[in-house]
Amino acid sequence: MKSTRSRYYRVFCLILPLVVTCACNRSDSKNDLANSDARKRSPESASSRELPLLVQLPEFVLQDQTGSVFGSEQLKNKFWIANFVFTRCPTTCPIQTRNLAKFQKQLNKIDGADNVELVSITVDPNFDTPAVLADYAKRMEAEPEGWHFLTGSRDAIWDLCKKGFKLAVDDAPPESPSPIMHSTRMMLVDRNGRIRGFYEGTTREGMNDLRLALENLLAAEENQHSQTN
Repeated sequence: MKSTRSRYYRVFCLILPLVVTCACNRSDSKNDLANSDARKRSPESASSRELPLLVQLPEFVLQDQTGSVFGSEQLKNKFWIANFVFTRCPTTCPIQTRNLAKFQKQLNKIDGADNVELVSITVDPNFDTPAVLADYAKRMEAEPEGWHFLTGSRDAIWDLCKKGFKLAVDDAPPESPSPIMHSTRMMLVDRNGRIRGFYEGTTREGMNDLRLALENLLAAEENQHSQTN
């Protein structure tokens, strides 16, 4: 039985990156089409081109690292960046969190990004209490202002991850280095709770793509605002 589960785990690890990559490629394809249409309509710069509308997120209510209720209601009319991590993760989560901490420090250099929120949701909520998340955030040098580490019931979070964000999450077999398998993607979400892009959170290229997409989204909103005034 252990050998069989181990084989399933190895297959899962091989398939998951392909699934996520395919989803990302489809998003890139839609983005390319949107950019192509924008170029046909006007000679605007890349920073003003519209990003695709990928996923409408459901409403959710969780708890942040201070113990306060936090969810979609608190994120209304805000741009935000989301990812899924957990504090016992020895592999990709520290990389994601450190990359996002660096990204947070860059936000003040991006026009209009002062109020962009960062949201890290644990996939191990039975262990990751608000106090554990607060300690993790401090160790990872996350600025508490504007960065929310969320926990709640495991069923609610895993359902949100799978059905809301369309990302895989599952228990890993006992012999694996990490107890939970999950995606390393970061999501850019607009003011209406719609995902506008998926980006690899463990690489410099992915974080650069995320920054460019955020700049595009902010520039597009500013352009729209100026046209209506």
